[in-house]
Amino acid sequence: MVLRFMTSLMLCATVSLAGCASIDDVVGGIANTPEWFQKRRVEIRGEGYPDLNSVPVAAPIKASRDRLTLSAEEAAAARATLFDHPRAAGAHLTPDDMAAIAAELRPQLPAIEPKPDGFFGAGEIEALRDQVSSR
Repeated sequence: MVLRFMTSLMLCATVSLAGCASIDDVVGGIANTPEWFQKRRVEIRGEGYPDLNSVPVAAPIKASRDRLTLSAEEAAAARATLFDHPRAAGAHLTPDDMAAIAAELRPQLPAIEPKPDGFFGAGEIEALRDQVSSR
């Protein structure tokens, strides 16, 4: 019985000393942190941020329905302003209109230059794909 008690006592003492030694390592490691860590310590710990409960509640919007709806004349004027703007050009074109514009602009584009030396051709790329897929 005494042997069990002594064994338990020695085991507890060993564990306690090991715990103290490891705590000392942790405390020493915190004290020896780099300067950048010291500057960002609050951010890294997640402290210093505002509490979400302290964000004020926005006041409800009080607008009458009459102010939110447009008359037919106001809606037509707004639509005309939108579509008369220069940036709206082309938004209402049909595919045939777009093809006609492309045909007009295509001659203005520079000719495609031949590929420089050192680039792979279609046959070379296909050969490489065959080699990779056969592995």
